[in-house]
Amino acid sequence: MTQDTRGQSVVEILDELLALVDNARSIPMSASVMINQSEVRDLLQLARDAVPDQVLRADDVLADIDSVRASGRQEAASIIASARQDAENIVAEARAQASRLVSNDAITIAARSTAARIEDEAKQKAERLREGANHYSDSTLATLEGQVNGVAAALEEAVRAAHEKMDAALAQIYAGREVLASRQETTDAVFDHSEEE
Repeated sequence: MTQDTRGQSVVEILDELLALVDNARSIPMSASVMINQSEVRDLLQLARDAVPDQVLRADDVLADIDSVRASGRQEAASIIASARQDAENIVAEARAQASRLVSNDAITIAARSTAARIEDEAKQKAERLREGANHYSDSTLATLEGQVNGVAAALEEAVRAAHEKMDAALAQIYAGREVLASRQETTDAVFDHSEEE
């Protein structure tokens, strides 16, 4: 090989393998070429060795995404819990205030009306807090879902491209070897016939 291929990705190694086939000397009167078996084997071995590392890196990316998703869910749960606690505190304060108002018999009717109004306002505020927390949680999870789908599609496309390039290279190699084997059989037959004469 003309350069150090260690550390290259599978796609880069396959590109070099295809370049090796494209630049190889053609065999006259055929679509086959002559290539260095050792170079091809070395490149194929490097590609095979590189695949597990890339799969592990892909697993790490997915693990990071899962971690971000879990963090988003935890944050959303924390926001919802905080909103619920705030709502409960508001309602409790409203009830306490209502209790203080109705303790005076002279203003019982007014106190009850005020207490009901305060409690209704507290419930409305609590509902708004809950809806806001739910919206934030749903938006965060939707964003994470889009990121996960994007990474999965990119990984699937990379694996598909690598398989296509490897299949193309192997097809050319096998075709070349078959032509060489056929010509060797023809040459041997000619030599055998000459010796018999």
